[in-house]
Amino acid sequence: MREGYVTTDDGAELYFRQLGSGPATLLVPDAAFLFDHFTALARSCSIIFYDVRNRGRSQAILERERLIRGIHQDADDLEAVRRHFGLQSVQLLGHSYWGSVVVLHALRYGHAERIVQIGPPPPDGTRRYSAALWWCDQISRDFAASFANLQAQRHLRSTAQLRAELMSWLRRLLVLDSADVPKLQWNVEALTNEATAFLYLNQYIVPTLQALRLDRPALSKLAAPVLVIHGRKDRQAPYGGARDWAARLPNARLLTVEEAAHVPWIEAPEQVFGAMETFLQGTWPASAEALDANLDVG
Repeated sequence: MREGYVTTDDGAELYFRQLGSGPATLLVPDAAFLFDHFTALARSCSIIFYDVRNRGRSQAILERERLIRGIHQDADDLEAVRRHFGLQSVQLLGHSYWGSVVVLHALRYGHAERIVQIGPPPPDGTRRYSAALWWCDQISRDFAASFANLQAQRHLRSTAQLRAELMSWLRRLLVLDSADVPKLQWNVEALTNEATAFLYLNQYIVPTLQALRLDRPALSKLAAPVLVIHGRKDRQAPYGGARDWAARLPNARLLTVEEAAHVPWIEAPEQVFGAMETFLQGTWPASAEALDANLDVG
């Protein structure tokens, strides 16, 4: 494994880890959370994991003007990583809001050979879905109430206490079955950037996601194949959004993981990793569904 830093266009230092030696290169943002889960993919390709701006082991950034562009800045930083390694074509993997970022990068810069989205938010930040397409259960409701309570009493707790409580709830929210919570072995408590991650996400990332409007004409310019992987019972990113991505993108298919929430590789590892390896090697997984381009998800 090789590690180091990539310097972005505005001088930010992004920490990376590189492993594997396959003919294709997969770029994976959000290394602090995904590295331990996806290293197995290095059997067939080279992987570059990196910590994104103001997160993980990357440089802390305090200046508002270097953060305000949110996901659009993230797409530019992804391009800086590609250029740093001199890669003419890349495969991209984006989990959660990074599912949107990798598509923005591909639309803006090209170079994407294949794209995997896992649990992406909708391509249109104003879209609302029926109950059948956005899972809400008692865990969702308990989290909403607890989060509101934490916000109201945040002056009574230290930053470390707030973060510990939020991370405890987040782990429970991410998986459908509480028995799977211990599988989320994220050792990020010692990372300074992660102490303020929720504030950063709410202040800079969420507003740019909500302002996103990627309709079918905008997405029609993306020729690269896209595999959308989504848990049907995702509490954070609506399943309807995954169906919108698959229907609007010109060359996409949807892999639905029936009994999974926001981290489907934890709950159905064989299904998810098997599909990813098949797709990244150039073939659509048999279980991936092509949706009607005229589908109104609703």
